[in-house]
Amino acid sequence: MVRWTLVRDDSGTASISWRGTAGSEYPWGRVVDEEYLRYEVADDRPADASARGAARTEVHLPDRLLVFGSTLDLDGDAESLRYRFRRELRHDGVLIRERSWERRFRRDGH
Repeated sequence: MVRWTLVRDDSGTASISWRGTAGSEYPWGRVVDEEYLRYEVADDRPADASARGAARTEVHLPDRLLVFGSTLDLDGDAESLRYRFRRELRHDGVLIRERSWERRFRRDGH
């Protein structure tokens, strides 16, 4: 099920977000997925628009729990766009692996 929420305030800032969850049962275990994403922009500052999100997948096995998580952060200003993304894997709550990316992209005026 996915739920959308739209909010616009008196200052001209609009945000829209969605949240979704799903799950599946298998002979070997269960998988549960959750995702969230929010976009925000102000009428008088469109270059400062942003998007932020998170996702989580739980794999429930008879003898262990694996959790894959990720976060996304996009924002910027008139000169550049900034991208940040992080992934991690946990086994029974213990961090096993993680990786992060961060880049800045200059805007070319288009």
